[in-house]
Amino acid sequence: MIKQTLSAVLCGAGTMLFAADVYLCGDSIMADYSKRDPRPCYGWGEFIQGYCKSGVKVFDLAIPGSSTASWRNGDKWQNAVAKLQKGDFLLLGFGFNDGDATNPAAFCDETQFEKNLLLMASDVQKKGATPIFLTSTVTYQEKPEIRERHARYNDAVRRAAKKGDVELIDLNAKFLPFIDNAADAERYFVLKRQVPIKNWLDYDTVHLSENGARLAAKMVVEIIREKKLSLATVFEL
Repeated sequence: MIKQTLSAVLCGAGTMLFAADVYLCGDSIMADYSKRDPRPCYGWGEFIQGYCKSGVKVFDLAIPGSSTASWRNGDKWQNAVAKLQKGDFLLLGFGFNDGDATNPAAFCDETQFEKNLLLMASDVQKKGATPIFLTSTVTYQEKPEIRERHARYNDAVRRAAKKGDVELIDLNAKFLPFIDNAADAERYFVLKRQVPIKNWLDYDTVHLSENGARLAAKMVVEIIREKKLSLATVFEL
């Protein structure tokens, strides 16, 4: 795996300004909804910037309803890769929609999902940037068949990370037991919408509330620090 050392320049006040940018590519759990009115939910990607050192820019490119297949079959992926500079980081958070067989535009089986992740990682590395894979969160009171599907696709992410020597943020391994053991798990999900929103379920067990998104972002940063991933250098201590 290509590991780039971040270049830093001194600002006038003697503050270290990091030159790296962080790109987030994924689905609705990662996406930024801050400019949507009415807001349907929160994505954990909205809160990553607040952990970063001065000069680090976070670009949340995540798209609700998307998958590795829909990104690679259109121009979204090529446009994202074109933005990368040497030393940047790109986080890939997929799996929820890749496993949804009712959505032909997004679906791909686990084997193809794994291949897609590795191809995307290779594209990032060719630009001199660092790819990082993430596993998915969970849904509220997750049904056994949904949990089994998510487990299979999260395992595919883990296999791809090992096979491609790509750094891994195993968010599912931290988020799932927390939610399973939380007496107030409902506060981390949207659930009953106060205002109906077109194309969004009135009762939403998948998407995160502000509490849930902030929790997931905090966990992402904690994992990066605990595992001493290369991305840890962009965060404040």
